[in-house]
Amino acid sequence: MRASHLNFIAQAKPSGLWRWLLCLAGLLALGLWWRQAWQQQQINQALQQQLATIQPAPKPMPQRSASEQRELQAQAKIISAAVRQLNLPLAELLRTVQAPKDIRVSLLGLDLNAKGGSQGLIKIQAETHSTAEMMNYVAFLDEQRWLQSVYLVKHEMPGVGNDAVVRFVVEAQWRP
Repeated sequence: MRASHLNFIAQAKPSGLWRWLLCLAGLLALGLWWRQAWQQQQINQALQQQLATIQPAPKPMPQRSASEQRELQAQAKIISAAVRQLNLPLAELLRTVQAPKDIRVSLLGLDLNAKGGSQGLIKIQAETHSTAEMMNYVAFLDEQRWLQSVYLVKHEMPGVGNDAVVRFVVEAQWRP
């Protein structure tokens, strides 16, 4: 007798059709994605070319002679000095040079453009009725923390008697 082989489990039919369809769908999706990426790259390149034609080319800096360069540097120094002058805290400066009530001095002028004004040299013109008041005012200015190198430049007494006034000029270095 011959031996027989009995198998009660049904064998699946070898069908690879669904696998092939799944692989084909994946390849189709990959192809569509690649096509879209390629089109996007073409659009980006076209836009870059348009942008390059619209933007002006940078102009090279002109070569200047040594005399022109010195002139430009001199202008820059003048402009810097003007900017420093504009940046002075004028309200603080006016409060600093204003005499207290016990010193009777009238301010006649304040020159911020005194020689060396870019370094903060100011010239104060004032008048009072006595030389003692004048010296008190100079001492007062010398004690101010915003001023240094305070000195009396000149003074004059144009009137005589009770109408005598003392006009004087004080120079000081302003420390902003």
